[in-house]
Amino acid sequence: MTTSLCAAFNILTGRIIGKVVERIRSEELLSSLRQIDRCHPKFKDPHIILDDRSAHETQEIRDWLTARPYVHFHFTANQRVLVERCRGVVCPA
Repeated sequence: MTTSLCAAFNILTGRIIGKVVERIRSEELLSSLRQIDRCHPKFKDPHIILDDRSAHETQEIRDWLTARPYVHFHFTANQRVLVERCRGVVCPA
């Protein structure tokens, strides 16, 4: 059984907000985003780093993000892309 971690780390205060879930669907992600939004100071822009799962691209998540222009999403590259980039650096064609 695989579990997933939804977590936020405030680099200024060291505070961690997180929970472990069995799987990440848009419902679990939205719950975590709401928790982060409630705990985050309104005068700061949170930057949220996400992987490339499809749960992050649902209409529900897009609507939540559109309603909060101060929130910034950043996506990590998936493993295949990272391997391809490393191959290009280590073994250029």
